[in-house]
Amino acid sequence: MKSRQDISAGIKSSFPGYERLIDLAIRDDSTFRALCEDYRLCATALRRWQQLNGEEPSSRCEEYSEMLTGLEEEIKTWLDETENDSPRVSGIET
Repeated sequence: MKSRQDISAGIKSSFPGYERLIDLAIRDDSTFRALCEDYRLCATALRRWQQLNGEEPSSRCEEYSEMLTGLEEEIKTWLDETENDSPRVSGIET
């Protein structure tokens, strides 16, 4: 498993505007960390399959692209819901 810093950097580049929330969530939420690690692994696998030619790589690329899209949606939903539920995350102290 990659370090929290490695996971954070990859996710932040994919979800600009959520940098502070991502840092807090990766630090404090093991479920979010696992989701981000799944995203990282899926993106890495997709890049590997995209470098190959043939029928099997093509079908694997489609499969991994769909998984990556699903993970992106799940992360985005998590970030939006967490941001809306936590005013401290956006810098507003209550």
